[in-house]
Amino acid sequence: MVLFIILEFIPHIIGKYDYTGVLLGSTNAVVFFYALTRLTDRKISTSRRLPFIAMISGFILHSIPTGFSIGVTSAIDGILAMKQLKGMFIHHLGEGVGIAGLLFKQGNEVRFASAGASVIVITLVFYFSVLAGTNYQVNEHIANWVVGVALGSLIYALMHLFET
Repeated sequence: MVLFIILEFIPHIIGKYDYTGVLLGSTNAVVFFYALTRLTDRKISTSRRLPFIAMISGFILHSIPTGFSIGVTSAIDGILAMKQLKGMFIHHLGEGVGIAGLLFKQGNEVRFASAGASVIVITLVFYFSVLAGTNYQVNEHIANWVVGVALGSLIYALMHLFET
């Protein structure tokens, strides 16, 4: 992931987008996702379903800005959008294997059905977020900010991988 960001993503951005908008967007994304993580880490109750619900809610909330960012970026720069999608795939592949391993270890059929339904919902939310992003009209300043959000989401994903 580090090599992907340093060797592919950032070199594509340099010289093509204004660095102030990119810096502002990436800072906003990192702060937003960090705050979202801190809010979902609170222990509200001792319910057994709460961690699963919090995890699914986090994935849904994470899919909306990421999908919108990929959609807007694809309207501006298709190559950069594909690079962002590849980076998010690398990030989510590791998380998905870990979550699947935990569900297999629990061995509960209801959990598998819930996980399957959750994957469908998360995929639909991501799809409609990308669709909304592709239909959004952007100017140069918003484009710089959105590219920064894309970079910030990948940087946060990298930070999140080292946290866990």
